[in-house]
Amino acid sequence: MKVKKLNEKSFFTILYVLLGIILLIPLFSKDLTLIEKGVMFFSQYVSFFASILFFKELFKDEDEYKTFFGVLLIAVSPYRFFICFSEKEKLTALAVSLIPLYAFFVLKAIKNVKIKIVFCILAGIALALIGMLHFPILTVLTFVSITLVFVYKAPLVLLTIALGFGLSIPFWLDTVKYLLFGGFEELNYSCASIMPYGYRFGSYFNTFMNIDSNPGFGIGLIVCLLAGVWNTISDRKKVRSKTDYYIFIMGILFMLTASKKFPWEYVQRIASPLLRYVGIWRTPTFFAGLAGFFLSVIGAKAIGSLGHRNEHNANAEEGKEKKNLSSNDNNDNAAFDVYELVKNVVIFICMGIYILQSYL
Repeated sequence: MKVKKLNEKSFFTILYVLLGIILLIPLFSKDLTLIEKGVMFFSQYVSFFASILFFKELFKDEDEYKTFFGVLLIAVSPYRFFICFSEKEKLTALAVSLIPLYAFFVLKAIKNVKIKIVFCILAGIALALIGMLHFPILTVLTFVSITLVFVYKAPLVLLTIALGFGLSIPFWLDTVKYLLFGGFEELNYSCASIMPYGYRFGSYFNTFMNIDSNPGFGIGLIVCLLAGVWNTISDRKKVRSKTDYYIFIMGILFMLTASKKFPWEYVQRIASPLLRYVGIWRTPTFFAGLAGFFLSVIGAKAIGSLGHRNEHNANAEEGKEKKNLSSNDNNDNAAFDVYELVKNVVIFICMGIYILQSYL
């Protein structure tokens, strides 16, 4: 058993190293300046290691495949490639790279009973760093944090919000004054509607070759979500956790806010501050990126769970039959080896296809 665990650990270590090397490939582009390469390098690897921390904590007692697929979906998502290498938005790229780190600290604050206060402070610092880089993203993550307070009954998350705003607002005083009172033409903010730049439904399912600057989810996440649909249909008796429902609802919510159908124009007409706030975004692309982040959790869990229900049922049947123990053990080990071999081949194929489509 120890040998099996060691081999599995070595296998995933190799996968993470390979993925880390692959993330270097876009940095050799001649279209990037030296400063841009440095920023994108930092962005890529902060997000990569933070994603590993987040998914390992989220899937702590579960299959390592879920953790790896989650990291893969975040690291090679079309949205990340779009902001890093198509738009070359340095501040946005840095802010987005810190989101998995913020999610990790918040998750630890919610799950850890003894030292919640420490992780709330760390989450607040991470939120403040994001806020210093990108004010609109700060406001959206604040909304997400407020929902966590009510869903998980975690009032200490309010400390995170207070720290995030308190430390970052000094960098955005002119922006806050603009939102409240208008003026400040030198800030070059627009009050135009972002609805025309929203997603059509089909845009979510395109590959990295984005349409109208709207990067889709990519084939990797789509396959994972289809696996989730299959799991749900074929195993209706399974009890879903509160976290599953929360992540799914947030993913769908941000898909809606990124679409052309979401009534941003009506939101802007409610009050002048909202008119100016929505205009700051210029495009709802980030909402689709955040939807991709939440749905990546669902997709990783779905693809990592494939075959486990059938394997569990098979083991139960063998227990009932009470055959010879030694022969059963041999059969189980053989079945496990075949299952793992097939799964490893599938994971390499999926990884290759997903990375290739992201670089096209």
